[in-house]
Amino acid sequence: MKVALKTGYSQFFEDGGIARLLFAGVIESIHDIVFIAYCEDRIVYANPAAQKRFGYSMTELQGKKSDFITSPMNPSYLTRTIYKETVENGFWQGECLNRTKSGDDFPVYLTTAAVRDHNHRMIALTGIAKDTTYLKQTMLSKQISHEIGNPLTALSSLLQVMQHQFQKEKLPPAGTRDFEKYFNKIFVEIERINQLLKQMQSLHYSYNLEEPK
Repeated sequence: MKVALKTGYSQFFEDGGIARLLFAGVIESIHDIVFIAYCEDRIVYANPAAQKRFGYSMTELQGKKSDFITSPMNPSYLTRTIYKETVENGFWQGECLNRTKSGDDFPVYLTTAAVRDHNHRMIALTGIAKDTTYLKQTMLSKQISHEIGNPLTALSSLLQVMQHQFQKEKLPPAGTRDFEKYFNKIFVEIERINQLLKQMQSLHYSYNLEEPK
């Protein structure tokens, strides 16, 4: 079965067949980023999800090397490593940063593969990337909630112990009213922060599974 990668992605496969049409339909429809490149790492196809996420048209992407869409914030060796391992081992998997046309970086989990014909000759390279922006933001939000929430709980418990001890020993001997006012104000502020943390945590459950825009 002969595969021909041509410049026009509408001519993606040379011969027809329902299986090929279905495959092309899947690639065109999925929300993950899909690229196909010639063996020398020049882009020949980007699915609609890729074009939308990066902000480039198919014409702008065709013929470009993969480093055209990767962020310079990646390690300088990363692009070479991905290409080398894909060619030598048949695939590469890992995290990296991509850059949109507008200059915004976003994280992805990338899986590449070397496409081979029935003679085991490499005829193309593919890359499928999952945008992990929301996942990273969720993890960060959860970490912040945890890092702030634990000390707040400990502080609240300590203040309660101190308040109980002062009341038990009738301390301080003077200015008790002001002392209680300050204690109450601290408790009010702690509760306010706790409510903010609960709102942050609720974001984990309100996500409606929409793709990042």
